[in-house]
Amino acid sequence: MSYRYCPFKHELGRLCKGLETATCKCAILSSAKVYLRHGRRGEKIPWHDPGFSERMLREHLSQAHDAASRRVEIIDKQVAWIHAAVLSGRPTRLVDLGCGPGLYTSRLAKLGHDCIGLDFSPASNAYANERNRVDQTRCIYLRQDIRMAD
Repeated sequence: MSYRYCPFKHELGRLCKGLETATCKCAILSSAKVYLRHGRRGEKIPWHDPGFSERMLREHLSQAHDAASRRVEIIDKQVAWIHAAVLSGRPTRLVDLGCGPGLYTSRLAKLGHDCIGLDFSPASNAYANERNRVDQTRCIYLRQDIRMAD
């Protein structure tokens, strides 16, 4: 098993098995870079691939870093600002393109907004829909490539 130095601050200077074990963001970003380097020009990062999608969901939900999504305390502050400063505290309809696991839309829906989230990742979409069902928020999550969305 080969070790590489992790380029991320949380592991900086430590040996990392990320590529082999998928325990670090190295695994996700390295697989994306390999895909882009060896894929045909113009190909997308493989969000639709179940394994890649699951690894990215874990990174989105991680509270150890802000690489894929922000940590909860930051998201909460950003949502409060969007609600108050941008939306003037008035309920509205929102579309979140590339919503991932719905971390922003679910919070905005709890503040009275009607939200639609689009994302291409099957794992993130399934997570967002399950949270929506459990929390009974006013969100609709669609698995779509935003470049092709209606």
